[in-house]
Amino acid sequence: TTVCKKYDKSQTQLAHQKQEKMTFRQMLRSINKPVVILFIAVAFSGSASTLLPSLLVYYFLYVMGNPELLSVYMLVVSFSTLVGQSVAEWAARVHGKHKMYVVGCCISLIAILSINFIGTNVTAFMILMGIEAFARIFSGTMIPAFMNEIADYNAYVKGLRTRSFVISLGGTAIRMASIIGGALASFGLSFLG
Repeated sequence: TTVCKKYDKSQTQLAHQKQEKMTFRQMLRSINKPVVILFIAVAFSGSASTLLPSLLVYYFLYVMGNPELLSVYMLVVSFSTLVGQSVAEWAARVHGKHKMYVVGCCISLIAILSINFIGTNVTAFMILMGIEAFARIFSGTMIPAFMNEIADYNAYVKGLRTRSFVISLGGTAIRMASIIGGALASFGLSFLG
């Protein structure tokens, strides 16, 4: 992605020619505090991102009384995500990746919590969901950059060349978030009836 640092192609090609195999011990050593923190953050925020749309069918049918609003919601979220994705790279360059990740997560959380206060106001709901989708994309865009930074940190501090393993942990966190969010949504819908 463009928020990651650019590498010299000759160095990248040289690294691919060497291709040292990593051992299981190196993989275990590369799981450090930054990896664990990012893994938990991605799993938590991703679970919420999966849970919310899953429960919207119930929300639109029984709370709003109009299941056709789901298509309007999808349009609002798609547009907001597109705009957010377009702005994310610029914001990361200007304000920094870490700051934009935290700000994006906080705005997203505030928008979700604000839904409790709007009742059945469709316009307010769509605006809050648009803001949430716009802010959520900031955190999602930064995950690959953070995983690359952690791999660079491991290479610099510990001498570990485990970039592919560290990046795969980021993908594992995303998949785990989908599983947790989907399970919570299933239990929630079963509980509600």
